[in-house]
Amino acid sequence: MKKILIYCCVVGFGLALSSLQKSTWKPGSPTLEEVRSNYIQGLNEYNAALTDFYTVLQSPDSKPAQWRNSFTRLRTEFKHIEFLLAFLDEENTRDFLNGAPLPTVNRVVTGTEVLPPAGMQIIEEYLYSEDAPALKAEIITLTGNLQKNFKAIFSTQYNLTFTDRQVLEALRAGIFRITTMGLVGFDTPGSGSAIQESAVSLESISKVAALYFPYCKRPALTDSIRLHFSGAIKMMQKHPAFDDFDRMGCIRQFLEPLYAQLLSLHLDLGIETVYQVTSVAQPLEYLSPNMFSSETFNDHYYAGIGAQVEKPAAIALGKALFFDPLLSSNNQRACASCHQPEKAFVDGLPKSLALDYEGNVGRNAPTLINSVLADKYFYDLRSDRLESQAEHVIFNTKEFNTTYYDI
Repeated sequence: MKKILIYCCVVGFGLALSSLQKSTWKPGSPTLEEVRSNYIQGLNEYNAALTDFYTVLQSPDSKPAQWRNSFTRLRTEFKHIEFLLAFLDEENTRDFLNGAPLPTVNRVVTGTEVLPPAGMQIIEEYLYSEDAPALKAEIITLTGNLQKNFKAIFSTQYNLTFTDRQVLEALRAGIFRITTMGLVGFDTPGSGSAIQESAVSLESISKVAALYFPYCKRPALTDSIRLHFSGAIKMMQKHPAFDDFDRMGCIRQFLEPLYAQLLSLHLDLGIETVYQVTSVAQPLEYLSPNMFSSETFNDHYYAGIGAQVEKPAAIALGKALFFDPLLSSNNQRACASCHQPEKAFVDGLPKSLALDYEGNVGRNAPTLINSVLADKYFYDLRSDRLESQAEHVIFNTKEFNTTYYDI
């Protein structure tokens, strides 16, 4: 009887183990709750680090070295949650937490309202400048604003529900962000700790990805993902110096394969993709396995002009109009007059020449390279679309000095 019981237990345990190894992901699986629990914990830890940093700054006896140490902890806590937070709340993360240390445009008001720099990047620039002690009051003010902004973001994120699809998409977006912004030091303007921070981000991404591995039907795929995560993290930890790090080697050997493999994991799990949820255009072609493929980046998403693939005739028309002087009232001025391709689409002048070469316009001609990615146009940001930008040029008496009817 004992032998029968033992046999039944062994068989039962084996069947249970086999069932676990071949588990199929289902909506509402425990994985998502674990991701959410860890995310909320990460938000709390960032908030605690932010409080500690503010306290250190306010201490009359604290020194810049102490401020920087406390700030490093704050940045580290942020990197633990960045991949998911920046995916779920991209605009607020960029505008108030970790955007470039440059003026931004208020997105919630009519017209143009330029806001001063806010968030951790401008704080870091001040912290690591030679004038840090003299800037203490300003750093405290910026940190106080950061606390207020994060409080509003945290309350929204705490009550936010998200899906497995969004988590898996956030994982790949995190790889993309590390590749394009992390390794190049975009958000570490003062400390130079880009490589260390990228390793922290990658570790967090790898831990969340691993939660989905038990549901994958291809052990070879999950093993490969583990190896690529481990290899990239070790490389970053072993070579943390910003100027010495082999970025291209890391991207080619680890990050680009990871980007493709995480897509394979997503599809293997049978979880819906963004295209099964919405018909709204996306900035990246999610089903593209390569970050650097010409099919990956959807510039039309930013231009707001429809389908990604343009007809050759439309491209030819745009090129012809760009070089056509007949658009101006004197038939001598074209877009290319000031935006000269051979000069990186500028004219090299402090202020561009006005129509008929009579004086100059108010400002210089900015480059058109990557201009499709801009949120606003002109130095004073008075235009929010490329179409309206062109209109300002057409009607300006010092530029084209004409109208749509005359053209």
